[in-house]
Amino acid sequence: MKLEYVGKPGSKGVVLTEISKKLPGFKVFFSTRVAVEKTGPLFVNYGFYGLSGAVSARRNICEALGLDFKRLTLGEQVHSVNVAVIKEENIGAGAENPETRIPETDALVTSEKNAPIAICTADCVPILLADTVTGAIGAAHAGWRGTLDGIVEKTIGTMRKEFGTSGEDINAFIGPSIGPCCFEVGAELIDRLDEKEKSHLTDREGGKYLDLRALNADKLTDAGVKKENIEIYDVCTCCNTGLFFSHRGDLEKKGSNISIIVRT
Repeated sequence: MKLEYVGKPGSKGVVLTEISKKLPGFKVFFSTRVAVEKTGPLFVNYGFYGLSGAVSARRNICEALGLDFKRLTLGEQVHSVNVAVIKEENIGAGAENPETRIPETDALVTSEKNAPIAICTADCVPILLADTVTGAIGAAHAGWRGTLDGIVEKTIGTMRKEFGTSGEDINAFIGPSIGPCCFEVGAELIDRLDEKEKSHLTDREGGKYLDLRALNADKLTDAGVKKENIEIYDVCTCCNTGLFFSHRGDLEKKGSNISIIVRT
């Protein structure tokens, strides 16, 4: 995994995972938990629980990336499969005030320009989608419940209905999340898996571990996305709590990473 620093030397900046596939007309970003101030690096939280200062952190990351903070849009994220279509009238929901987040929504889609949509995670899988033909974008929060309930299918289906998106025109980015090294699962989840989904389970040390990223990649290909157009950031948030927030791995200093996509 490569990292890149974004910001002016000596001023506020952020450390991101580097996107190897650059797409004309789009910007795609996955944050770490590390920001850089004049005094040195520090942990910052971009989400809605945990470390204080999240509004400032979201504003700072937008400024570092050259994005309009007031047009950053977020959903409530309740492990649903609800998808919100972002239009001019609801751009900016959740940027400054958690009470204004798009309620009970775990995926956002839009075709508006310069309207960044974002997902906050701390082990769940962030999935960012770019339709290179219509210009539509999507952002989905895929925990295990959302994954099995069809958040990927619902997101792409909404893009197809609203914007005419075809799966083969989508470039998909699966961001840093808990890996099969750490994601031990129990009967509640395993009993819901079909035979194909069970292929992503491994037995180790008396437990069963799930590759949630690979499972979501399968969901994307089933929805028509070409395998070669799926980029997976194969880094475990739980193993790397010095770089990423992790629901399972953090004992203190809890918070959320942020994943952002924007049509430029």
